Amino acid sequence: MGRVKTRLIPDLGVGGARRVHRQILVKTAKMLMANDAGKVELCVTDESPLFRALAYRGLSVTRQCDGDLGQRMFDAIATGLLRADRVVLVGSDCPQLSTDYIHAAIAALDNHDLVLGPALDGGYVLIAARRIHANLFRGVKWGSDQVLLQTLERARELGYSLKTLNTLRDVDTLADWQWWNKLRPPRGAAAKNRLQALTDPSNGASSVGAS
Repeated sequence: MGRVKTRLIPDLGVGGARRVHRQILVKTAKMLMANDAGKVELCVTDESPLFRALAYRGLSVTRQCDGDLGQRMFDAIATGLLRADRVVLVGSDCPQLSTDYIHAAIAALDNHDLVLGPALDGGYVLIAARRIHANLFRGVKWGSDQVLLQTLERARELGYSLKTLNTLRDVDTLADWQWWNKLRPPRGAAAKNRLQALTDPSNGASSVGAS
């Protein structure tokens, strides 16, 4: 799965950050696979036993193209639009994503070219489109708090009709992860010890290297 959730590594270690990523990814995949909105595809950068397990359960897994985040997002949307009249692209780090949120994005495409689900940190957790232009993501400063604003500005320049959904919070930092754990329904003693297990160096956090 490569080096993921890098801002969590100082607090949780590499292994802990990977486990957070895995938990949110699996939650998101299950939600999407239970959704009746259409075909679900997971776009990945490398191989992983987790991805193979999800594929075994029926999820379509494909490799992302080379390039920065904007190039990879453009390719995923453009490829999807060759097979469907609308595409919804979501990240794997927003546990607040829900079936209702996905359906709201799809419905908004009835009257808009582009739909964005803002993130609290200035990015976005969802982008849905019924057409795509190669310049939509050019010049966007990925990882900054200007990602949403720059994408909206570029979309307006390209003549897109736009819709934004409710703002959600993704998980990038320890504070984000602690916030989400407080919202999650408790599941006995395991829930109480979740964060402790993630931050315990003896629990394998240092045994997983970057690839």
